[in-house]
Amino acid sequence: MDADTADGLQRGKWYADRQLVPDEATGARIALYKSTISNPETDKFTRVSCLAKLASVLDLLPAVRMFDSKKSDGSCGMSTYDLMADRAGVYGDLAAAQRMTGDIHGAAHMYDRAAGVSEALIKRVALEKGMAEDIEDIRTCATNTLLRILDEWADVEQALGRNSKSDKLRQRAEKWRTRTR
Repeated sequence: MDADTADGLQRGKWYADRQLVPDEATGARIALYKSTISNPETDKFTRVSCLAKLASVLDLLPAVRMFDSKKSDGSCGMSTYDLMADRAGVYGDLAAAQRMTGDIHGAAHMYDRAAGVSEALIKRVALEKGMAEDIEDIRTCATNTLLRILDEWADVEQALGRNSKSDKLRQRAEKWRTRTR
């Protein structure tokens, strides 16, 4: 798990808004998965399973479903932006874990999903008027996550003998990075 994702999980950002965690059972599942993932004694296959379950729980949250909806082009709250940044990190971590277990096709798919979430987050944050410092931090985090993911994704695509879809996205991400500095 990368530092940004671990930091987000540690601070409990998902509990800041009741819309993000609708019930106690979901919060308990998130806590269980993140404790298992962060346990150094957890084997790599269990870690992959817990990351996949965590990604599934995140995908079902109402705020995530609203963010993913094409109907929602408006502003989101900071909790939702934090959640989406963490979601991209979880997808990237899952891809890296799948890669370590030899599931190259699964890793390529998860890198694709992580890049898609990161790009959507960056674009949505760019629409915010009068960007606050917190919003800028989210954009920087999402851009850095995207660039990390793209490097790893290109390696996986090359191992599969495919042309990397990440090259064009990398050029856009580099432009976004220069705008955030």
